Amino acid sequence: MLFPSFDHTTWWGLSAIVLFYIVGFLHVLHAVMHVRTSQGTIAWVIALLTLPFVAIPLYWLLGRSRFSGYVRARRGEDLRLRKLAEDMHRRLLAYEVEVAEEDVFSKAARILGGLPFVKGNSLKLLIDGEETFHHLFEAIARAENTSA
Repeated sequence: MLFPSFDHTTWWGLSAIVLFYIVGFLHVLHAVMHVRTSQGTIAWVIALLTLPFVAIPLYWLLGRSRFSGYVRARRGEDLRLRKLAEDMHRRLLAYEVEVAEEDVFSKAARILGGLPFVKGNSLKLLIDGEETFHHLFEAIARAENTSA
């Protein structure tokens, strides 16, 4: 016999359990695609697959946050930062210095950094923490202008 002989109540109960696990799995797919953080996604996946009876109502109440609002806000902030970066790059071009053709390292650094080399800078490699802080505070004390 393919199916054991259970009464109707048992079949309804088993069907409900299977249905909850199927719905839990479908919610897992939704969580993987729409939850904001990886930690949140992992937590929802584990909860929805192990305890779908408890996790599905909780996911309806707490987990289905509106991700689109977050994305819209993030895109707006990214656009604002991109405009600031373009403005800064345009202002730096006025101070750009030419790099010798044979200075391959400098040319590569400029390409990788995405910014021009500008005059008026110096470089000192600071390895020791105490020396680094001493030079930082000294440079702050010599500063004439603090606006960007």
